[in-house]
Amino acid sequence: MNDATTRRQVLKSAAAAGLANLAGCAAPRKDTRSAHADEPPADWIDAHVHVWTDDLQKYPLAPGWRKEQMNPPRFTPDDLLAICEPVGVRRINLIQMSFYQFDNRYMLDAIARHPGRFAGTAIIDPTTDDPPGRMRRLHEAGVRAFRIYPALAKGSPNDWLRPQG
Repeated sequence: MNDATTRRQVLKSAAAAGLANLAGCAAPRKDTRSAHADEPPADWIDAHVHVWTDDLQKYPLAPGWRKEQMNPPRFTPDDLLAICEPVGVRRINLIQMSFYQFDNRYMLDAIARHPGRFAGTAIIDPTTDDPPGRMRRLHEAGVRAFRIYPALAKGSPNDWLRPQG
């Protein structure tokens, strides 16, 4: 914060960022530049966004999921960027979509197609062989976090921390 920045300006920016995040980046702003013309455009980060596609041939749904449950039928990275870019959201953490369960390919493909824009939070099956190795490979592909998802660990909720993975 420089000498010319007021507390009110900081609070206003923080409130705008919070609203953009809550609205999935959809809250429109007239201008993504700061109040001072010599400062760069806003550079917000959205920390939690899911993306999915209606291309079920290339990215099939996990067992137990049906196409009818996809509402809307798709929300692609391009759809997301069209909403986020005008309001100054430049970087996004993609969260693995439940429709795909442990198949992180759609998220990984989005990360690869948009270098520097996306990072990912993946889901892995802790009961499979070599979860640490899988985590390392996913990290190399742009994953920076892993979601703990007890319901997918093939056991009772009481046992979700028991697998070696």
